[in-house]
Parts: sequence; structure tokens; C-alpha cells
Amino acid sequence: MYARLGRRTGNVTTADITDATPAAAAAHVNARSCQDPSTMAACPSARKSAGGRGLIAEQLVDNEVDVLLGGGRERWDRLLEDGSQTLLDYATSTYGYRTVGTAADLDAVNDLSDGPLLGLFAPNHLTRAYAPLVAARGGATAPEGSCTAQDRGTEPTLQQMTATAIELLDNPDGFFLQVEGASVDKAEHERDICGAIGELEELDLAVRVALDYQRTHPDTLVIVTGDHAHSTQIVANDEGGRRTATVVTADGVPMTVAYSSAEGGDPQRSSHTGTQIRVAAVGPQADRVTGVIDQTDLFALMTSGLDAGGE
Repeated sequence: MYARLGRRTGNVTTADITDATPAAAAAHVNARSCQDPSTMAACPSARKSAGGRGLIAEQLVDNEVDVLLGGGRERWDRLLEDGSQTLLDYATSTYGYRTVGTAADLDAVNDLSDGPLLGLFAPNHLTRAYAPLVAARGGATAPEGSCTAQDRGTEPTLQQMTATAIELLDNPDGFFLQVEGASVDKAEHERDICGAIGELEELDLAVRVALDYQRTHPDTLVIVTGDHAHSTQIVANDEGGRRTATVVTADGVPMTVAYSSAEGGDPQRSSHTGTQIRVAAVGPQADRVTGVIDQTDLFALMTSGLDAGGE
């Protein structure tokens, strides 16, 4: 809707830019797996040759999202269904997307005057901030007690991607930006407590960027939420759950967390829970985000007043 009304749009994630959450913000397809030409067996009716909208990557650029930042570079090197060109060539030649692949490249982009931006910073998902610490039966402990930072090479942080996206999208007519700290969920599925902590910290820093912008642009609505919960819970000791891990907090105190949800899949993965999750908001319409709210109501809230020229 924002794009149809001529507003700028952006999509930022630490996962493949074609992963479920960024795809939901700018594509319509019957299976989340149908991200590139090699994965379309599950979506035959979505193929353009069958009259459909195409795979997720195609739709992201067909819908002319102004700023696309994330991982998944390998997907964009694959040939389109007709074999004429790669997805990346399609984006650059058909829609004029500029491409960047490092934090330094991203930092050098100052505006959108030369066309929309496609940032692909890793072959697949971006590297997590901390090395894994996987919960185990009987407990697991970080080698040094605390989580260990990982070398993320030339990849930008979620904070940098968010700040750059806001800078590029900012204009008097308003904009829409989706930002996802994707690997909070992915680390939780793997029972990787350090991975989850690092990704949550990254998301917190990105939210701070959005809130700093909102303070100087009070007509901006910022919403923070998730799509589901996990079973991660602080417990008294290693007996407090099916699988546990212990880290030392910033206060120097051991903290044990447990994963106790059903296990399934290959490899054995921790599953989601049905717990209701928090939705927080600040800015215009934020007073409507109170108590229990249906997920789908957020769309109406975000688009309220757009036809009348509101932001």
C-alpha cells in the first residue's frame, strides 16, 4: 500500500532478504520456501510462466522496494526460470538496483538519487554476534563463562543497516520500514543461548536507532513485536528443564536458562510456544496498542490515514 501511494519503502533483516518475515512485507506466495528459482517446486502456480507473481526474490524487486538489506547473496546468483539472466542481473538491469556487499559499501551510500538499493552481505544469513553455546541435557557452560564475540568480517550490524535505511528513506511524505532481528528465533530453535542473546542485543540497538529518529520526528509510528514465543526460561539450576545452559551476566552472576518445549525435526530442534507476546508502540496511533491486540489489526493501525495524506 505504501508503495502504491508513492511512499518510500524499506526491508532490513539479518537473515536472507527472501526469508519469511521480509518476504511477508513485500511478497505474496503460497510457501515461504519459494525464495529463488531452485525452490519453486512447492509453488508451481506462483511461477510467472503459470501466470503467477513469481518467486519471492522477483517479487521484492518487482514491487520496487527502495531499500533491501540483508543476507542471501547465493540465491541472487541463480538463473531465472527462463534461463535468461540471474536474479541479480534482473534486479539491476530491469529496475536499476545498485548493489552493495560490505559495511563500508553501505556506509558510502548517501541517497537514493541513483536508484534503489540492494545490499547482500553474506551468502546466507548474516553471522551472529556471539559464538554458539548450545543447551544440553545436564547443562552446558560457556568456555570463559560469558558469550564470545564472533568475527563478522565485512558484514554490517543490524544497527548500521537500520540507521542507513532510515537515512535513505527519510522524506516529507513518510515511509515504511520493516526491520527484523531474524536470528533470535533461529538461535532459539537451535537452543543456542549466546546466539539468541547477541541477536536480541543487536535488535535492541536497532530499536534505539528508530526511537532516536522518532524523538526528532514525532509524527513517526514505531512498533516493536515478534511473531511467536519460545520456551527459553531462567531457572534455578541444571535440573530446571530438558536442556540447559549457563552464562555469566554483566554483574558476574551465573544465569542458567532452560529449553523445555517439544523436540522434533532433523536435527532435533526446539519448537515455538503458543504464548502471547508483547507489542509495544510509540507515536501516532500508539494509544491503540494496549492490552491484547490481534496481529492483523496492526496493518489497519499502520495504514490509518494514508489515503488522506497522513504519514
